[in-house]
Amino acid sequence: ILMREYYRNQAYGRSLALANQLPGTDGERNFYRFPLAFWTMVKQHAEERGVDPYLIIALIRQESLFDTQARSSATALGLMQLLPSTAKRIAKQLGMPPPSPETLFEPELNLTLGTQYLKDLLERYSNNWFKAIAAYNAGESAVDRWQKEIVTNHAEEFVARIPYSETRGYVKLVMRNHRIYQKLSDSAQ
Repeated sequence: ILMREYYRNQAYGRSLALANQLPGTDGERNFYRFPLAFWTMVKQHAEERGVDPYLIIALIRQESLFDTQARSSATALGLMQLLPSTAKRIAKQLGMPPPSPETLFEPELNLTLGTQYLKDLLERYSNNWFKAIAAYNAGESAVDRWQKEIVTNHAEEFVARIPYSETRGYVKLVMRNHRIYQKLSDSAQ
């Protein structure tokens, strides 16, 4: 009951945490473990930027567990965990005023900037999701360096050879999230 109430009240992180602990079928639990939180906004921004909406929501799940007030130790903020410096750069690119750190907690602004940043990374890495996600976590300079050091055309091998264990795990989890969201979508149709 509590899990469902958290979900109904858009406390997705709390609902998700409870779903991870409770028994039940995967189908039932996955609805709460992998919510389509902020889905209308996510789909709109995905459409505008030509990015898979399930990739965006998979990334948000990993970054913030849908907590609009999320703040990392590296000072990344909001749903898509944007660094203020990255947010300012993307805002300038979009012709927007530079956002203050406090405004990055607003879902609409955070999604606007975060989805544009993800689109830019996908373009930079020739639509290679694995490299774009790695760059979202570790930065472009790290991925640019790894591209030179890890010579392979196989995405999975590239991920397996990423020297940062946190980034390696992060990419795997975002891709797992994406597969589950896609599977849930396919089964709902």
